[in-house]
Amino acid sequence: MPNKTIILPVVFFALLLSHHDIRSKPNDIRIYLKIFMKRDYLSLENTGGLYLGDKALTLSKKLLLEKKNGFFLCNGKSFTALSVRPKYRSETRIITKYGGKSYDGYFTITLKNNSFYIINTTSMNSYLRGVVGSELGENFNLEVLKAQAVVSRSYYVALNKNSTGRDYDAIDVAGQFQAYRGLQYAGPRVKKAVNDTRCEILHNSGDDDFIPQFHSTCGGILLTPGESRGNDTIREHPNFRRFDGPRNSPNCRISPYYEWSADIEKKVILKALSKQLCKDFDDITFFVDNNGFLKQVTLIIQGDRIITIKGFQFKSYLEKEYISSVRSTRVNIHVDGDTVHFKGKGYGHFVGMCQWGAEFLARKGLGYRDILRYYYPTAAIVYMNECP
Repeated sequence: MPNKTIILPVVFFALLLSHHDIRSKPNDIRIYLKIFMKRDYLSLENTGGLYLGDKALTLSKKLLLEKKNGFFLCNGKSFTALSVRPKYRSETRIITKYGGKSYDGYFTITLKNNSFYIINTTSMNSYLRGVVGSELGENFNLEVLKAQAVVSRSYYVALNKNSTGRDYDAIDVAGQFQAYRGLQYAGPRVKKAVNDTRCEILHNSGDDDFIPQFHSTCGGILLTPGESRGNDTIREHPNFRRFDGPRNSPNCRISPYYEWSADIEKKVILKALSKQLCKDFDDITFFVDNNGFLKQVTLIIQGDRIITIKGFQFKSYLEKEYISSVRSTRVNIHVDGDTVHFKGKGYGHFVGMCQWGAEFLARKGLGYRDILRYYYPTAAIVYMNECP
């Protein structure tokens, strides 16, 4: 009998989830909140109250979750799956020992590989508010916020052309998807930018695979996706903007990341790369091409075996190990004993809209449509077929 008092609630909530489509509206967006994956404890708080699964069930203003082996506790009760909805349309805070983040909408909580797997389901506009707020915040020019809203909406639509089979439509971490750090960075100006550009997306009729990428600071030079990944040689392209403003005075010179430097101990770099590539490396060398971009990194094992990775992979691996001081691959590198000195320009991959370059253009009086034409000269602004 003691076992049944634990198992029955778990089975009930698992069945509850299986009989309800998590998206109450066809244009709702499901975001996998990967940021909480490794947490052992977290809480959900909403001043209006949170329903567990259904209005007929428990209502609580605070839910305390603790991960166990194969299940989790919610306010002391055992679950393998749980649906959480706010009583009123208000934001819910998810809090860990590192702080809290605010979200709109509702949540499903399960475990995958014994890690929290949380899906936040919300509207397109709420998602975009979170993305634009996370990317830029409230302090950028309103026209830049509008441009970012159109680009982020377009980016989402482009990535979800073939999203069938997934139980999410986006992930909250930057990379393949866009940064989505909740709604705490989205104030009234971000909300206005999203609302004023409602349903507007970029479309390139000559390119079915067009994805409008963007980055923080280009340092004066823009790249194609192939060039940024080291697959293509940097050369002139028709209908492509190579330089962001005058070569000696780029638009994004106002960015705090226009120029940067970092000193990192070689052993720290080797440890990070060894962890990412599951090999023990003894030494490292760098190759920077004539255009000033980190083209290749050579990793040495036991003095003779070598592994080579591309420059963008090197930066990505460091970021995955929480080393973010190498802002871009446009960099000069000097190794001095046990220390590697980096001195570079720009922040990000240099593809698509330069956010700080866009800020400069907006300060000169350009509207968001002009900014988008500047960075995506072959694309046009159109309206979504199914507007949420």
